[in-house]
Amino acid sequence: MNDLVPINTTDAMKGLSLAQVKSQVVAINKLMKSVMQEKEHYGVIPGTNGKKVLFKAGAEKIGFMYRLAPSYEVKEIWDGDHLTVFVSCTLENMNTGQIWGQGVGMCSTKEAKYRYRAGEGESTGKQVPKAYWDNWKTDPAKAQELLGGKEFKAAKVDGVWMISKKGSQVEHPNPADFYNTVIKMGKKRAHVDAIITATAASDIFTQDIKDPEVEDGTG
Repeated sequence: MNDLVPINTTDAMKGLSLAQVKSQVVAINKLMKSVMQEKEHYGVIPGTNGKKVLFKAGAEKIGFMYRLAPSYEVKEIWDGDHLTVFVSCTLENMNTGQIWGQGVGMCSTKEAKYRYRAGEGESTGKQVPKAYWDNWKTDPAKAQELLGGKEFKAAKVDGVWMISKKGSQVEHPNPADFYNTVIKMGKKRAHVDAIITATAASDIFTQDIKDPEVEDGTG
């Protein structure tokens, strides 16, 4: 891995050879084939001919390969009880101390998934099918169809996941419940952005603004 260089700096780009450019691409593709797994380290966006979304776990694997340590600067903006964070992530090579690149991300309790919640719904008496869980992360639209459409959701009833009809959307009464989540999500978004930018991996990965990892708590 000695031929890997910080792509994001002007000096490095001036001296970057064709072989070094190729080695960057080859290294990430080898990592994908030998270590990274779909649905764990990256996902595939439906209907995009295989365009991949880089997850937090995948960004960590790429950073480990390149020996890149992230550091963060977090700016908090308050609007009453609502919190918005703007995060800058800087990647530094642990062996040389050289800065490889930066990324940015933000998150807010004003985002719909944090600001609102469904009111009390009504169970249909039907159990959530296994196919829903197989698809909810990689193809959320298909997963939603398996529940019966947008007016339905998966909800636990006496410890069992059942298909329930959604109640009316209401504002969450306590934004503070999501302060920690918002900070973590802002950092995750900035880190993924930094990894994609610093390693010139945007032709392999994208960053999905819908955050498919949020639901399972990996974000």
